[in-house]
Amino acid sequence: TDAPYRLLADDILASFEPKRASLSTWSSRIARHHPDLNQLLREHGVSLVSDWAILSDTSPEQLQRVLSEFHTLTPSEVSQALVLLNGYHLIYRHDRRQQRLLGLVKGKERCLPPTSDQLTRIAQYVYTQTASSPPISPLSTETIMRKLQILASQLRDYRIYSRGGTLPTQSLDDPDTHAVATAVPAPNATDEHDEQREFLRHYQQQFLHCLNGSLRQVLCDRLRYLERKNKKTASDFRTALHLFHCQGKSMSDIAKQLQMQAQYQVTRLIKLKELRAQVRHQLLLCLSSAIAESAPKYVDPKQLQQRDRLIETVLNEHIDTLMQQAETEALLARSGPLSSVFSRQLCHHLDRGLDCQEVAL
Repeated sequence: TDAPYRLLADDILASFEPKRASLSTWSSRIARHHPDLNQLLREHGVSLVSDWAILSDTSPEQLQRVLSEFHTLTPSEVSQALVLLNGYHLIYRHDRRQQRLLGLVKGKERCLPPTSDQLTRIAQYVYTQTASSPPISPLSTETIMRKLQILASQLRDYRIYSRGGTLPTQSLDDPDTHAVATAVPAPNATDEHDEQREFLRHYQQQFLHCLNGSLRQVLCDRLRYLERKNKKTASDFRTALHLFHCQGKSMSDIAKQLQMQAQYQVTRLIKLKELRAQVRHQLLLCLSSAIAESAPKYVDPKQLQQRDRLIETVLNEHIDTLMQQAETEALLARSGPLSSVFSRQLCHHLDRGLDCQEVAL
């Protein structure tokens, strides 16, 4: 016969020893190491391992594979991440080993966030390792902390997925997606949450698909136009875009590399504001069409007609946010490749070659 089910709370109380730890600390410790609970949490996209433990036991080879194959990041993004991880290992992991040797940290004690001093040293390491295009000064400790947390999140997503968990989804409370998800309610109230999740997942897929398609269309249209005028100009356009977005070069640096007399010539060549406006137009057309086609699966057609204006407003706001991030990022001082969604996807096309043969004229 099967053994009777035993509550986790019973295990905690049965093994609790007041002399070793408080009840809250003991409960947390047992929960974090409970195999069945951890498997259940992974199946729902949750991992209790800290960011700092994930980064500590990830090798550079693992990181390169996860970022390039699972997250499909560009080679330049992977290269930056490897520098950051190496700096983390050389400083944070080294310090932790020293603390363990001195008895200041026990073997399985939970990894704490890096200190301000450690973040400063990591920033200095990243600065010295960025030899090809070093920033004016080391990144701030806040920026290093944010980059480490993003890196850990990417690794966490892969671990959850590779161990049978679900791929991460964007929260319905996110301002950029909550309005879209709630603008098209499910017809059956009992299934509303599942319907919203399904629609949100579909929307996210369509958004990325439409953004990539719009970027490719606009870039190819611009390249065809320039090639008809001068093939070198078209080549310079592609190079300038890559140097600006994917390597973080300034307009003046790009002008020197392209042997132009002044940076305003680069600005005229790439016409970033016009480029973003064209991508925005194509993206709105594509998303509007995709949502109009898929929304009837989630909502009654009569309700959909009443919400057309709201959906259009939400799409406009989401796209405007995307473009505003790209515009703001382009105006700020850079210390490496630009990191907005717009820039990352643009570099995705440029790094992998932009074949315009299959793009409709």
